[in-house]
Amino acid sequence: MGREITKKQTLEVLKKAADSGLVHAVSNWKKDPDTICNCCSCCCLFFEAYHQLNHHKSVDPSHYTISVSTQTCKACGMCVEKCPMDVLTLDHHPMSENKKKMAPIAEKEKCLGCGVCVHACPTGSLDLIPSENLSEPPENPGDWVKSFFKDKKTGAKYKKST
Repeated sequence: MGREITKKQTLEVLKKAADSGLVHAVSNWKKDPDTICNCCSCCCLFFEAYHQLNHHKSVDPSHYTISVSTQTCKACGMCVEKCPMDVLTLDHHPMSENKKKMAPIAEKEKCLGCGVCVHACPTGSLDLIPSENLSEPPENPGDWVKSFFKDKKTGAKYKKST
């Protein structure tokens, strides 16, 4: 199905995907990751499960979250428009220095840390910073399945809060 490509070709593909607003995703286990995908929120089965079925465990967050520089933000709303998780809103911000006195506000507990908003920001006012909520990924797909069923058995919630 696939073919090997060079590092340069890989970087070109990733840039094109980022420019298109796609989320870079990889299989989330330590040993032998087997997938790299560039997903859109409208037709990726994992994003569909999140947005349409309210299944918050369908996508794992990265170990990053966003930080906003209210001094340079122009309140254009591009980040809000591009966020695949719909966690950003443009709202009044007392520290904002733009004419609108607005800046993006994030529901950080729902942020994937994917960086789509960061890449879309024309003023460079968003940045990814390490998240405080770090978790170790499973060793392999088998451990991921075991963890899923263990969580399910203990009654872990799989529906996102609305």
